[in-house]
Amino acid sequence: MSFSRRNGTVPSCEPCRKAKVRCDHEKPCRRCTRRGETDECLYHPAPLSRPPRDRKRTNSVPLVEQRSLPDEPLAWSPRRAHTAQQSPAQHADGPQPLGRENGEAASPPLNSAANNAYIDDIAAAIVHLHNNWALIDRVYRAFCTNSIKCLVPGDFSIAFLDSMSQLFRTYGIEHSKKSKVGARTAAKQVLDSTAVPGAAVDSSSTTETFIASCSANNLSAQTLGYVCNHAARAALVDDERSHEVFVEAMLVCSTKCLSIARDVAPRVDDTLVWLGHDNLYLLMAVKGDRDPIVWPRLGLLGSDLYSLGLQREATLTANAPTFLVEMRRRVFASVYHLDYAVCTYFRLPPRVLRKYADTKPPLDLSDRDLLGNDSEFTMATSRLTADGWSSDVSYSAATWARMRYFLGVAKEELPQFSYCPQPLSAENRDKLRALSDLNHLIWNSFPAHVRFNVDMWQSGLNPAHVDMLIVTYLSYLNTDLGIYRLLDENDPSVNPPLLSTAAEMLAVVIQLGNVRDRPVPLAYVVWNWGIPSVAVLTPALAARQPLPNGLSKAKIVRHLSVFASYLENMFQPGNANYKIAKQVSSSIVRTLDDILDEGGDKTYQISPPFGTTTPASSHASATPLDMTLGAPFPRLDPALGGSEGGGDGPEWPYDEADFVDLMMNIDWASVTNNEWSFV
Repeated sequence: MSFSRRNGTVPSCEPCRKAKVRCDHEKPCRRCTRRGETDECLYHPAPLSRPPRDRKRTNSVPLVEQRSLPDEPLAWSPRRAHTAQQSPAQHADGPQPLGRENGEAASPPLNSAANNAYIDDIAAAIVHLHNNWALIDRVYRAFCTNSIKCLVPGDFSIAFLDSMSQLFRTYGIEHSKKSKVGARTAAKQVLDSTAVPGAAVDSSSTTETFIASCSANNLSAQTLGYVCNHAARAALVDDERSHEVFVEAMLVCSTKCLSIARDVAPRVDDTLVWLGHDNLYLLMAVKGDRDPIVWPRLGLLGSDLYSLGLQREATLTANAPTFLVEMRRRVFASVYHLDYAVCTYFRLPPRVLRKYADTKPPLDLSDRDLLGNDSEFTMATSRLTADGWSSDVSYSAATWARMRYFLGVAKEELPQFSYCPQPLSAENRDKLRALSDLNHLIWNSFPAHVRFNVDMWQSGLNPAHVDMLIVTYLSYLNTDLGIYRLLDENDPSVNPPLLSTAAEMLAVVIQLGNVRDRPVPLAYVVWNWGIPSVAVLTPALAARQPLPNGLSKAKIVRHLSVFASYLENMFQPGNANYKIAKQVSSSIVRTLDDILDEGGDKTYQISPPFGTTTPASSHASATPLDMTLGAPFPRLDPALGGSEGGGDGPEWPYDEADFVDLMMNIDWASVTNNEWSFV
């Protein structure tokens, strides 16, 4: 470049500056050459100046049965129009389009520079899909056929994939010499399709008409982003290491399509919520559950959910076909569960609460039954029990959505007690006991085939189904563990169920570790449910606490020993969680050595919640912790032989930090780099 900045450095070209990437300052630069943008590889002396008004846009390559486009430029931000208030009557009538009604722009059109940036991002996503089509076509279809975690039925997902093949053929992207030019032309059409309202959906709509409204000739940024996102999730299941670069590239493409759809689409629709939901799952699988971007991205998803009215039964069912009603209920159940799980790790209040919603749980229907014709759907619903469960031993995405929906009732109420003054009042203790009873009542109301038991390992069930049952069971037990932990601090009579629940959780984790070819990664289970149970059992053994009837001390010692070996074998030096795993493993081993050695007769005083009462003055104000994560690691009393850096007793990691802080220090990206993030 012939220009230079005031500091003497060479400035980047305009495309590289907008993309915020390093420019090699050639003319044209390599990036622009690679992307076919050599005519735009120029230095802009005043990039923040206002560009001229955009002219009316015309499409050089129209699609078959193209939607009629309005006359004004097709790029605006419906987010600016969200300030417009809707009356309660409008909400009761059904989902209202946010930002554009009767063909009128909701906010001023964006300039041509913004449109060009959108087109660049969409074209890049199309090129990425085309360049990796052989891989995508293989893993994508297998994932849709075999996965039990897909929120959107496989028929929809495969139809979206087939739309991409049609797009490649229509715009000549299959020919290498025309791929870049064809991709930009196709991107313009995708942007135009995104900027106009889709076909109206009513109770008479079929799955075919709904799919056609957002794919094929009407392919939008939402659908394009969904294909990118689904391809990445499929690649994670196929072989996550060898496809790492591909997965990250697809995550970028999916995220940009999601951003474009939120900026350009005239209203929030179902496909936008699907993309936001799956994109968040992929983000947590790649970046980790505790990545800082997860929290704000979850907020946008919740806003989309509320904008579509999925928290109100009257809204989501208004003039909608039965298959879409059930899919919306699945979406609400999944977001409801996901919101609580994410808020737990960030120690922030949940934003999607069932107490402020009246959405019914989804029926326990398979995707085939859901997408069948009216007679098939009626026949399938007639085989359900009175409360909506399948009478057959079958498992589907709706099964897990229902279980998470119901188990969330007790979880939703639990965090508020961590903000109550300590010690808990008699009224709050009674509420916690009632909450525990409710948790048990909900679990016992489930059909026998969805409640995990050890015999399921030899039952011939699909291992993926068994793993989902285990994860759900551990989630149920963890809620009980949080309740008992709160009660145990001032009520030693609760200690037996606390220890029994922790021992059961640890036993299930050990059972899962002995299973080969398990879909769920053991590291994920170890951190989420193994560590909380160990944080209860290890201090109880160190304090020589009597165990309740039915619990074998020898069995607990064996399980703790196996668990320590899990930590030592799974997290080697160089692993992001090696230090934490080493400290937890060392504290377990020291406790077991102290118990088994000849000189292990000392009893160390352990801080609450294990039977000792802390003066009320030390609890003048409660520390807001999420108790569903388990009890904090106890601290040894230095006056009785314990010490911070060593001593005769066991060493406890993070003796100045509570257990939640320990969980927050875990590198969740290395634990959840898979499809099992927040199952």
